[in-house]
Amino acid sequence: METELTIARTLQGQCDNERAADSAVVLTHTSPKWSGKVHLSSGEEVSFTKKDLIPALRSGILADALQPNDKIDLNSLDEKGNNVIKTMSLLDFTKSDFSLRILFQPVWSYAMAGLKWGAIIGAGLKLIETTISLGMVNPGLAVLFVIAIGACFIPRIGFVAVIILSILMTKFTGANLFLMGLTSALTGAILGCLPGMFVGGLIGRIKKDPMNCARDLSAEPTSVVLKAIVLPFAGAVALILFYVLVFNQWLIQVLSS
Repeated sequence: METELTIARTLQGQCDNERAADSAVVLTHTSPKWSGKVHLSSGEEVSFTKKDLIPALRSGILADALQPNDKIDLNSLDEKGNNVIKTMSLLDFTKSDFSLRILFQPVWSYAMAGLKWGAIIGAGLKLIETTISLGMVNPGLAVLFVIAIGACFIPRIGFVAVIILSILMTKFTGANLFLMGLTSALTGAILGCLPGMFVGGLIGRIKKDPMNCARDLSAEPTSVVLKAIVLPFAGAVALILFYVLVFNQWLIQVLSS
């Protein structure tokens, strides 16, 4: 924490007098430890370790001492022990860390996070709904369905195990539990991704203020509201209505025939 505060004060002091437009961050990787320096336009250097890297960059960005186009040199060792240098912009580097990415692209970053979590939550809810529906018709099959889904989370052999279990269970139950679970999960993910993206984009728009973001938000165009909030909302409504009014009705007719 002391290191983070020191870096923040140093960077803030620099940007009070001038924008450090040519500042750069140099990271050095000597396995298994990382170290680095923030080079300011004044020639001053601030050192930090891997633990302090993200807080240091956040402090510099929020203090307006680091800009999206500032260059970062990444020094790492390849498998043969040779030093490899990779240069990228600060904006490109932030794509590897959510806490940094939201400083330059808050709406889009939260929208993408919402897309992912919406798909995960949607898949989970749909699997729960399928389990309950099976339990109302055949409690024993519902138990086997839960076992098959649980087998997917066994490290390394999860999907192989569930396929084998499904083949064995199909012979005794007449139902392909693997296909049933996969279909349910995909359906839930499809139904949940757009609502999740809409909610995430809305959160990002609410959090988009000078206190929580970089001053230079040119990396995020004004059209992001349309792409991250308006279109996902319209798509989510249309998709859910199609599922309830069209797909479900078709499925009921197929199962009853």
